[in-house]
Amino acid sequence: MNELSSRGIALVVAFHTIVAACVLTIPSSWTWLAGVGIARGAEHMTTGGLQLPPVTPTQVGIGLALSISIWTVLLLIVYGVCICVADLAYFRDRGGFRLAARRVAWSSVWFVIWAVMTLLLNLERGGKFIQPARWPIGETFEARSRLLSLLILFPILWAVGLKPPGSDARVSRRGILTLSYAVLFWILWAGVWRGIPWLSIEAYTG
Repeated sequence: MNELSSRGIALVVAFHTIVAACVLTIPSSWTWLAGVGIARGAEHMTTGGLQLPPVTPTQVGIGLALSISIWTVLLLIVYGVCICVADLAYFRDRGGFRLAARRVAWSSVWFVIWAVMTLLLNLERGGKFIQPARWPIGETFEARSRLLSLLILFPILWAVGLKPPGSDARVSRRGILTLSYAVLFWILWAGVWRGIPWLSIEAYTG
């Protein structure tokens, strides 16, 4: 892991992020409509209980692409905030910063694990995953609710094991530093959160 290059870091993060974004899009209405279109034909791609106008294959394709893109951007923002925390924590220890950057790259596998867990949780909620057009308003997990569950745990999972800044720092301080890094992440994310257009995101993620 210590020898992972900058290009390798980018590839690892991109892979985990895109896989997670695709998994997060599975329980959307766009996926259900695409399945209906494939199985029964485009003329049956109606939105049913959502009471939206009929959609075309092009609209469904655009919806799927937008949903995946939005989730990708949100997860990359999470990664970016971690990098900001690392930069602040290790601004005098560039070796420590590089280690933190590599660690967040490998920790991004939790994006995929988290995405799968939220998918399974949707399956557990009454078996309604297979027919999202029948979901009552508010019954499925909103994008912000799903993301919030990641934001609570991910900074802790990432920060565990990071060395304290400076070569003379004691290992015994790691527990305090892990919590400090997580708190700094949450503070930075609170500012980002307020600027995210959640109403639009909820609409486009289906």
